[in-house]
Amino acid sequence: MRTNETAVIPGLRLGKNPMLPRLLEGVEPSSASSARREWLSSVVAWVNKGAGTAARIRRFYLLLDLLEAQPERRARVARTFQDILDEFLPPRPTEGLADHLRQAFQNAGRKSQVRFLTRRSLERCCEILELRLNQSRARMKAAAEASPFDYLRRIGEHCIARTATERNRLFLAALGGGLVTCGTILGKFWNPFAHSSPLAQAVSLSLNYSLSFLLMQALGFTLATKQPAMSAVAISRAIPRRFCPEGLLALARTIVQAIKSQAVAISGNLLAVVAAAWAVQSLLHANGVSAVPDAAKSRELLAQLDFFQPSTIGFAAFTGVLLWLSCLISGWVRSRVKSDRIAGISLCVALGTLLGTVPVLGKLLGLPLDVRHITLSTGSVFLAAGSLGLQSALQAGLLKAVLGLGAVAVLNFGVAFACSWNLSIRFHRVRVPRLGLLLQNCFQVLLAPTNPTTQGGVR
Repeated sequence: MRTNETAVIPGLRLGKNPMLPRLLEGVEPSSASSARREWLSSVVAWVNKGAGTAARIRRFYLLLDLLEAQPERRARVARTFQDILDEFLPPRPTEGLADHLRQAFQNAGRKSQVRFLTRRSLERCCEILELRLNQSRARMKAAAEASPFDYLRRIGEHCIARTATERNRLFLAALGGGLVTCGTILGKFWNPFAHSSPLAQAVSLSLNYSLSFLLMQALGFTLATKQPAMSAVAISRAIPRRFCPEGLLALARTIVQAIKSQAVAISGNLLAVVAAAWAVQSLLHANGVSAVPDAAKSRELLAQLDFFQPSTIGFAAFTGVLLWLSCLISGWVRSRVKSDRIAGISLCVALGTLLGTVPVLGKLLGLPLDVRHITLSTGSVFLAAGSLGLQSALQAGLLKAVLGLGAVAVLNFGVAFACSWNLSIRFHRVRVPRLGLLLQNCFQVLLAPTNPTTQGGVR
């Protein structure tokens, strides 16, 4: 074989490449970090001088043969090549890069002009590459577990019901959440600190909301407004790296299942809270107890949720931001304390504190700050309607308030989902498929729900 890049091993001639003496002398470089760094840089520069992938691989194998030809220094070979790979490869090689390099090594090894590459060289390089890949996977896994999005992803996947049985369980849990929410609304109306100092109002409202949310969690009930921010993270992590038909179809299936789960959860919440509100008002009227809230407060509640008032839209969107912030706080707590139980408690406390404190803070500072939470607002509207009576409630603007509830639901869920989705996409650096492509695959899943894996996705 004619080459000026031969190694000092049996059967090969030592070429005249001026770089070889430096490489041989650099096997055991100075312990000084700057000298070692300079030597490694020169090695990598020599490898990269090869024109094309095959030439670089030949030089890389030649370097391995040079080091293997030094029996007295063989103990340092592994550590030296680990350092060379640290320089030669990116900090976090992906599986695609590793597979590409392996295939390139094997292709180069089969070519006649690189027959001097030994089988031991190929095995050693693949072993070191596999070690680097495993280390990269471990670092990426540790970084993912330390991020707030890991907890949100796991809870979001748990919130997505994938079978009819799971959707039935979710609906029953949502019914329980709606019943507890009705109690939360009554506690707000019967708050003894409603006319006290702003601090007392904020603390009492925050305790009322937080204790209610903690009770839901302890009983296994569901509050639908917690789900959008977490489901967004789960969906973003389901986006395939390559937009193949199977990957897009799996993503579309996840999206459809998340939408169905959200619809089931909010339906259960609203059905239970409306039924409980009418039942409470019926019991109060039957026992001669004054209605809660009173007539003046009932008209005020209906006016606050008027669909044609700009404040209804603005406060509903602002509440969506608060829902997202509470989920983000719980994810941050989970990344610090490593406990799902404490993270769940922090979610309930954070959401209750935000919902109870922000309206009082707005009044105290003279700022237009208030919340419009779909489940709480729905219970309040129907308690007010029951207090006034159906005819009086219609005259006071019940229909406008019902339209306002629809806007509140869309904005609560939409803003919370959008904030979480945008942050998760940016954090994980995920490329999102085109909207039209997603819609086509989602329609395909909807039209063939019984056997969704028989056909490939649209691309």
